[in-house]
Amino acid sequence: MKVAPNSPATIQRLREISGYLQKEELTRQQVAFAQQKFNDGMALYNAKKFAEAEPLFAEALHINPSFDDAANYLKLAQQEQQRVDQERAVKKQTTRVASTGTVVPPHPMPVTTTTTMHTTAGGDGGHQVTAAPVQFNVYFPSPFTDGTISVKIGSQEVVHEPIWELTRFLKRKGTRTINITRDIAAVNADIVISVVGPGFNEYHQIPRVNLQPGSSHRLVISANAETKKFDYSLN
Repeated sequence: MKVAPNSPATIQRLREISGYLQKEELTRQQVAFAQQKFNDGMALYNAKKFAEAEPLFAEALHINPSFDDAANYLKLAQQEQQRVDQERAVKKQTTRVASTGTVVPPHPMPVTTTTTMHTTAGGDGGHQVTAAPVQFNVYFPSPFTDGTISVKIGSQEVVHEPIWELTRFLKRKGTRTINITRDIAAVNADIVISVVGPGFNEYHQIPRVNLQPGSSHRLVISANAETKKFDYSLN
């Protein structure tokens, strides 16, 4: 039985097929556009431009609501920008203390502020001096192409970073070397390292590390991609 090409049923069916193909093409374009926005956001994120990366991740998620990476990195960018703002506030407060010699209570925030010590001169009391911060470096040449690393010393979060980055040319996930130095307050506390990704969930604790004012330390982390075994060195 032949189908009449100009029959109402045939025309309606062709319209339905055309509409489906147009919708499918639009969906592909939206996914590609969302991916481009995400890639642009990752470039800014890796350049530590967290405030500029946030709206790109948000736009990618708006275009493609099921884009999990965009949702995750939007949250990370917001957290990192909050940390940057807090560190700036602490530095501003520290500069004020150093220039005036007057200790002004800092605003409550989760990062540790610069502390003060008392020294005495003769027998007529003491004067306040600002304690030098500790310089702490975390080095981790990641062999993984997905996941995040977190390093905390007491209540101070030193590192919270993705352990992968987009390759320059193919825009695929590649390995990343973490090499980050932070100024933190002197402390005697546990160092807690967490590295989480597909197929591994590493947790390691270095107990009661005494970090003196003005000192410098380096935490080196290494890992085997096949065995998922981690090693640690602190100096």
